[in-house]
Parts: sequence; C-alpha cells; structure tokens
Amino acid sequence: MGHDADSDPGAGGSSGIAALTRAGVSVVPVPDRGHTIMLDNPRGFVRATAAALAWPEGI
Repeated sequence: MGHDADSDPGAGGSSGIAALTRAGVSVVPVPDRGHTIMLDNPRGFVRATAAALAWPEGI
C-alpha cells in the first residue's frame, strides 16, 4: 500500500515538504511504497536516486 507524503503525518506532510524545499532539499515522490522505500519499490527508489545523483547540465 502506497502513502502520499502530503497526507502522511509521518512523512512530514506538506508543511514538512515545504520546509525541506525552502532549505534547498529536493523532495522526490516514489510511488507504491510504504515505510521502507528501498524494499517496497526498489525500481522507483533507484530511479529517484539516479536522478538525484545525475550531473547537472552544463558541468
């Protein structure tokens, strides 16, 4: 069963996401996951991690 970070109080809710974004943190949703993202949706986790580690354009 997946969770929506905006409605999941344990995920910080939308105010937690807003605070992270203001601090410069990229918040990437991973669908079809529970508490253990890496085990619940390994492909989604890998995609999100690979995107986060990709070199920015122009470097």
